[in-house]
Amino acid sequence: MDWLCRKLGGTFPHEPEDIYDTEKQQFSQQLSEQTQGLLRRIFEGIDTSRIVDYHTHMIGLNEKQTGCRMDPDMFNPWRHPFKYMKARIFMYGTGLSSFENTDDLYVDRLARLIKHSAPGKEANGKSIHGQNCILAFDQVYTDKGEPDEAHTTMYVPNEYVYQVAQNHPKEFIATCSVHPFRPDALTELDRCWERGIRLIKWLPNSMNINPADPDSRYDSFYEKVKELDMYMLIHIGDEHSVTSRFHDDTLGNPLHLRKPLEKGVKVIAAHCATEGYSVDLDDDAGNRVENFELFLRLMHHPEYKDKLFADISATITFSRAVYLPRLLEETDLHSRLVFGTDYPVPAINVVVHTSKLVKFVNFLVYL
Repeated sequence: MDWLCRKLGGTFPHEPEDIYDTEKQQFSQQLSEQTQGLLRRIFEGIDTSRIVDYHTHMIGLNEKQTGCRMDPDMFNPWRHPFKYMKARIFMYGTGLSSFENTDDLYVDRLARLIKHSAPGKEANGKSIHGQNCILAFDQVYTDKGEPDEAHTTMYVPNEYVYQVAQNHPKEFIATCSVHPFRPDALTELDRCWERGIRLIKWLPNSMNINPADPDSRYDSFYEKVKELDMYMLIHIGDEHSVTSRFHDDTLGNPLHLRKPLEKGVKVIAAHCATEGYSVDLDDDAGNRVENFELFLRLMHHPEYKDKLFADISATITFSRAVYLPRLLEETDLHSRLVFGTDYPVPAINVVVHTSKLVKFVNFLVYL
């Protein structure tokens, strides 16, 4: 089983420093000539010091040290073999080899990847690279406002993410994640804003959050977000990664974003809804429509032009890449798309099919 997980996740013989040599200001000679040439073309004319990845996940297991935790079933190969396989595939995708000391090792490797993945802008003889917004991930809460550990697949506290960003200010930008049913939700937003945090992460499908819920706590939450002039990064479309303890894809309906948008909240729709189908809430017949089409409907709405944005994270994965040609054709929307990777997802071998991406590149050449 472990051999299979390693193949599906990632078998990496090299370290991040083997990609780009910051001392010599050149790509490592360990890369093939073709790879070096491709990377030079990718970054040609780009000021890499200005690159911001708005969608990078933090992962942690050491609850006593960092407060992070994940569904313990994911680490029991005998009772939950498929959950265990999924966890190990993700682990190998991040370049780690065991679940020991995961929190520190994950942060260290990610920081090194940021430093050595692209040529930095030279300043005073040093290479200046871009930064990654690292995502906090709140736990599920009951309607009564109580933490619901039984339905929480993953928890990455705001405090931990903030401290990691403080320790690596050149690499990371802190975000927060606040469930609207937390009794201290509004206070926590204030606290995060005072620390300089401006981005809030929601994954409704896994956090049991309905952005369109009429509950007054959502109204108060949106009013506070607007008052603080913060952005919300909200997953829309289906979800496949964080599904172990709670999973409801009906909560990922793109049309649910109308409520926060109409409350004046600025929203970044994660992944451009490039996964799955949802009920068309504008159709009395209740037909199911591709989430991507519902997303485009919102993006083309004139009232949302200055409020609704989207990130392109994970759009190179095999199940999402089919929408890339259409997304590129929507040139009037490009100024509202922001960069994101959804790391570590794109680093997992099984979800990125380069043959499909080659066909996509050939399609672009044809255009």
